[in-house]
Amino acid sequence: MNFERQSDAELWLDPETVILPSKGRLHILNRRGLTKLQADHIDEVHEKLKPYLDGTYQESELIAAVAAEKQSILEKYFAAMNQSGALRRGKPAPEHTGITIEEAGRGLLARVYGKIAYVSLYGEEPIASTGNHPYDAWLLFVTPDQMRNQWKRIWRARRNGPHLLYVIEKGEPGGALSAADMEARKQYATWLLGCSRMDSWKSRAIRLYSLEKAGSVLTPLFQASLGSTAGGDKITPDLVTVTDHDQIPLAIAKAAVPFYSNSVAGCGVEYGLLSDEVAREFIVQATLASAVKTGELACVAEFRRWERTKVELRRTRVQQKQASSWPVAGSLLELRLRALERFLWELPVSYRGGSREIDVLRTGDRNPQIAYLANVLRTRLSTLPMKAQATTCGLYVCQAENYQAFSLIEAKAIRDVLLSAAKNEFYRESLREVGTQHECDFTTFLSEDELRQIALQQDAMLDERRVNRKFIFKHVQRYGISAWVGTLGQGN
Repeated sequence: MNFERQSDAELWLDPETVILPSKGRLHILNRRGLTKLQADHIDEVHEKLKPYLDGTYQESELIAAVAAEKQSILEKYFAAMNQSGALRRGKPAPEHTGITIEEAGRGLLARVYGKIAYVSLYGEEPIASTGNHPYDAWLLFVTPDQMRNQWKRIWRARRNGPHLLYVIEKGEPGGALSAADMEARKQYATWLLGCSRMDSWKSRAIRLYSLEKAGSVLTPLFQASLGSTAGGDKITPDLVTVTDHDQIPLAIAKAAVPFYSNSVAGCGVEYGLLSDEVAREFIVQATLASAVKTGELACVAEFRRWERTKVELRRTRVQQKQASSWPVAGSLLELRLRALERFLWELPVSYRGGSREIDVLRTGDRNPQIAYLANVLRTRLSTLPMKAQATTCGLYVCQAENYQAFSLIEAKAIRDVLLSAAKNEFYRESLREVGTQHECDFTTFLSEDELRQIALQQDAMLDERRVNRKFIFKHVQRYGISAWVGTLGQGN
């Protein structure tokens, strides 16, 4: 820094700047960003001068009040504080109302540019209910354990409601705060609420920060928005990331968020496809886990009676645990097909015609996923005999050694067998807890029109067999991720 002497005038601290002292340092946070001033005893100098920086004294008066050998220290301090934007000159405006904070029980009440935020110092939510809240935002200082409980609220969050900001700091929940802790949290709250410009946010926001008190460091961990328009929802940084496993020959990904106990991992052929599937499954499982009050999930039931052409739709509720095992798809059509496959697999099985015995590594299939997996496996195996046969209900069942798969599309069943074989051959025990994905991936093999024809054919076959059935499904949409979950069963 170039320390230039400013014109003499009364000095006062900028009320919209947060100054966090630590040993030998000052961390200054304001609209200019973060400035770190480092010098021996600068924190002590600041604490001693702070009471006098209220617009009463001029710089020359304060410098003249100390011994000559210490005046250069004050000159450098004033110059550095001025360049950081923390120091103002001239009489302070008495009507300044940008940010005000006052005590409110065990928390604080902050007014920030026309918005009202409740600041919880102990991780406690305000008494007012979410549906009738008087606040524009909640800022909660929480421990990791408290944050894990708060995720249930986040997964249930709707578009309307207060912004949710969390500062996560290790410590005992409900423990007494010292006066210094209270002041530090007040300073952090002032900076976060002021610099974030909450008044300009166009949709409900959710943000997480970790607080490292020793270094006075706030680190952004998670950010999400619930947009008011289609496509306005989003999560940053990415919900899904690659794992530490080798990403060749298979892609392995994991969906997780900070300080949340549940995660979803999976392996597959293509990372883009895998990433979407893992994200959908994570959002569905998180939504199910948040339904803790009743343990039930509101769904739609579609009734099909074999003697009627009209389909009946009704609202229904199912147990959370029951829904956790349902397939998860990116569209209602693909969910319907996988639910059909599972349903047909549970019926008494009888096969039509004989079975085919083939070497699945040398089928010459032109599907890129099958060709890729076969090429990969040929580096480890000379042959992989597979038996393929079809049931009278239209399911293709493929089995090679201990790997078995079934589908209404034979190529999909072959791909799933090869995927399981590749996982075992190349990863063994390292992926024992990671499942294979692509269960509801049908559009890789057929167009949507062709898939609809298969669904219609299966419905006609079941009607001919006089099978009444009930398709229960739910659309889960959170933070820009759309997922369909459901099951098909017999029922009146």
